[in-house]
Amino acid sequence: MQIKPADLQKFLSKPTKTRILAYGPDNGKVITIIRDLSKNLGEEINLFHNDNITQKSSEIESIAKSTGGLFGQKKVIRIQNATDKATKLLKQLFEEETCPILVEAGELTPSSSLRKLFDKNEDTASIACYTPEAKDLAKIAETISQKHHLKIDYNAKADLSIILPQDSLAAANEMEKLCLFAKEDGIITRNHV
Repeated sequence: MQIKPADLQKFLSKPTKTRILAYGPDNGKVITIIRDLSKNLGEEINLFHNDNITQKSSEIESIAKSTGGLFGQKKVIRIQNATDKATKLLKQLFEEETCPILVEAGELTPSSSLRKLFDKNEDTASIACYTPEAKDLAKIAETISQKHHLKIDYNAKADLSIILPQDSLAAANEMEKLCLFAKEDGIITRNHV
C-alpha cells in the first residue's frame, strides 16, 4: 500500500503497518523516516545491510519470528540500501507473523520487485521520498529557523530554497549551522546566507 504525501505525517505519528519500505532519491528523508519509525515500533533495532542479507538470512528469520518475551524488548529489523535482491527473503518473512520490518532503499523503478512487494500488499506500506523542490527546501529553512526562535527574511528564504542541498537531512543540517551563525542577530538575512 502506497502512503500518499498528504497522509505521511499522520502515518508517521501512528503507523498502521509494521512492514514498511521508504525509498527514493532523497536519502536523507528515507533515513529520517525509517529512524523515526524504528523509535515508534520497537526498542531493539537489528540492523542489516543489503550486501549481507543472503549470508545472514537465517539470523534475520530468527529475529523476525521471535516475540521478545513478556519483559523483553520489542525487536525491529531494519535493512539498509535494499535492492531487488532482498525481495525473496522478505516474501518468505511476510508469509508468517513477524516483528516490524523496516526497509530503506534508493531510487526504485515501478517495475522493481521490491517496490511491487510493498506497493501491492495490503499488509505493507511504501513511502516514496522524492528530491525536495524549492518550496520544500523553503519549508525546511522556515521550520528550523522557528525552532531556534529566529525570523528569516523573504530574500534569505528565496536564496536558501535554491542553494540548500537537494537532500532533506543535509538541508536541515545546513540550516542548523546557519541558525547558530545568525543566532545573535535574531533574524536570518541574505548576508548570513
